[in-house]
Amino acid sequence: MESTTSLLEPKRNTVTDRHAGNLTYEVARHRCRCSFCPSCARRVGAKLREKLIPILGTFRGLMLWSFTVDPTLFASPRDAYFYLRERRCLARMIQDLWRGGYLHSRRYFYVVEWQEHTQQAHFHVLLDASYIPWSFVLASWSKHRPATAGPVLGDRPAFGTVDFRKPKKNRPGLGQFDSPFHAACYVTKYVTKMPKSGFPAWVLDLGATTRIRRYSASRGFWGTETERAKCDAAYEPKQTSYRERVAKCGTTVDLFEVRPGVDTATGEIMEKRAWIGELDLAADRLCGLPIHEKLRAVSASRCAILAATSSEAVSILSASLGVGVTWKKGGPAKVPPAQGPEAPDCGDWRADVRHEQFVAGFDAMIRKWQEN
Repeated sequence: MESTTSLLEPKRNTVTDRHAGNLTYEVARHRCRCSFCPSCARRVGAKLREKLIPILGTFRGLMLWSFTVDPTLFASPRDAYFYLRERRCLARMIQDLWRGGYLHSRRYFYVVEWQEHTQQAHFHVLLDASYIPWSFVLASWSKHRPATAGPVLGDRPAFGTVDFRKPKKNRPGLGQFDSPFHAACYVTKYVTKMPKSGFPAWVLDLGATTRIRRYSASRGFWGTETERAKCDAAYEPKQTSYRERVAKCGTTVDLFEVRPGVDTATGEIMEKRAWIGELDLAADRLCGLPIHEKLRAVSASRCAILAATSSEAVSILSASLGVGVTWKKGGPAKVPPAQGPEAPDCGDWRADVRHEQFVAGFDAMIRKWQEN
């Protein structure tokens, strides 16, 4: 009977590579995962869009409102942003709309855009609504005008401008969205794209002790409140500013071991990556690497290596670059000392044991899935 591991051959998985004496490793850019990073923001926005579309599909109505702040009311854009945040102006306005009976639910999602000339925060908010009078929203937004600002002069807005877009069918290319997919793409583009003149300096200097969200949502938007509480509890301050994180992005690379996995819902064989460690090598050095039987390019910032152990993979990478590549974090597990005067050279022994255990478990999973 044909071995179940032969099913993995078209996918170039670790099991068949191991039978040939090699594992598959990948070297990729070490990312800061910061939404203010030009390289990482695209990935952040793409993942956000995937999560957002099915949730927006449950909205009974879909409206996008945009809110600005009058720059003459505050001494600086920074003061204006923290005034909005400390007073919870968006949340209080949503509360007004709910009490007015204009919302189908209290769920909302927003992204922040910083205007190029004024550097003021500009909010784009998706609401579960079908109709809201513009005058009602303007009145609710205007009541947040600072008491120290004095009377409104001329035709200037009391606190800032409001604008909205609502679904309109058969109106392509006119700026309106007519589906949850369109709305999700519209709002997440503000996460993926970078401002022409960059983010304001005062924004990039934050992050060490004060967090700024480029997007956020109402309580319970992503799931239960328990799940949100877990995410908030897991967050740890990076102790570095956004500027410092972006500057360090790509200055090192990560080494992963590629392993096969099975989607328990569909039975599909998938590749999963287990982090081995971080290497002291700039990501741009991966571009233009010489290709041979044990090393190939996957993308501009990722390459695949066939090796028996992670240490051998690093050696192959070093030889291809002509420079010594060292570990910065992580790395192969240390060999425990043997009993006696001399310790045998076991190599990357934990990788071997871990792999054999994994293969046995994976074969059992394949057989169980075939039986069902």
